[in-house]
Amino acid sequence: MAYTEPKVTERVWYDRCPYTIQLSAEPQKSLLYDMWRRPRHKNHTFCTVTGSTGSGKSYGNIYFGFMLDVDNRENHLFTTDEIIFDPLDFVQRVAKPSRIGQFFMKDEIQLDAHARTSFSKVNQILGKVMSTIRYKREIIFFNLPSETQLDSQIRMLRYGNFEFLGVDPSGECSNFQFEYLNYPKKADTTTIKEKKVQRDPLVMWNSEPNSYASLQHYTDLSLYLPFQKKQFANLLKAYDDKKDEYLLGNYEKYVKELKEVVNSQQKDEMSLDKQLVYIDKHKELFMGDKKLSLIAIQKHLKVNITTAKLLRAEYHNSYAVNKKDSKLERSQFIDNLIKKKQKGKQVA
Repeated sequence: MAYTEPKVTERVWYDRCPYTIQLSAEPQKSLLYDMWRRPRHKNHTFCTVTGSTGSGKSYGNIYFGFMLDVDNRENHLFTTDEIIFDPLDFVQRVAKPSRIGQFFMKDEIQLDAHARTSFSKVNQILGKVMSTIRYKREIIFFNLPSETQLDSQIRMLRYGNFEFLGVDPSGECSNFQFEYLNYPKKADTTTIKEKKVQRDPLVMWNSEPNSYASLQHYTDLSLYLPFQKKQFANLLKAYDDKKDEYLLGNYEKYVKELKEVVNSQQKDEMSLDKQLVYIDKHKELFMGDKKLSLIAIQKHLKVNITTAKLLRAEYHNSYAVNKKDSKLERSQFIDNLIKKKQKGKQVA
């Protein structure tokens, strides 16, 4: 998909189609126009962009924002303000778009919408939000390594998926594939085809003169970024800075959480030792028939039943045994000293 500089052409202003689309070559032109057109027809355009690290998906997202969010005066309206990392910020921003067709890019989605239990609620909330904002008529791209990281409710709302396969060895472009997604809408069907997601490639009629009418399937596409455009290059630089700041902030947050966990464990271990010493000094308060009383431990140390069981097991299995062994060792040591002294006296 080669980017073409604007030319002085006669404009048809009533369709308000951005110059970036009008001057694009096929099949880029048709794909861009379809994504741009949907919000103008009371719908939204929601796509996912998948691919491994370094495949070019983030820059690809920015490219589509640069090409699609353009007014009829050739002003590019997409900025880094519409590149969102935090899920809460995303939810708040997409609820109040400032214009029809405003482009939002949710990057690093894998940090907050993957299948781990701790993030499942965020995943579900994102699905509900995407279900309720369709009438907002926006263009929204989610950037993530794999489709499976998204909740099924979110996946069903997509218009299409871009899969970036990596940067070309020449470094001039990124290779990708695009699929239109059509999710099954029938229930209680026995037809396998009606149960599966329909994935259709980008297809166009052959429009060359003097040729037979035929369909051309575009399964492998190339994306050439307009680095020569100063505004686009500045957008990429600003994105990299914003991403570094976000990732650094997350790294510092994870380090802080790790320190808190370590400190908490150390405090728990210290308090456990102190509690065992206290129990041993006041056994009359804690002893039941033959073992420590769980009720007494809970009552005097203000702990839950799980901690009480841990304390009792630790005391009987380790603490008391080790203390008994220590006493036996000290007793044997003293006995040996006494014997040595007695032998010394006899020799003298």
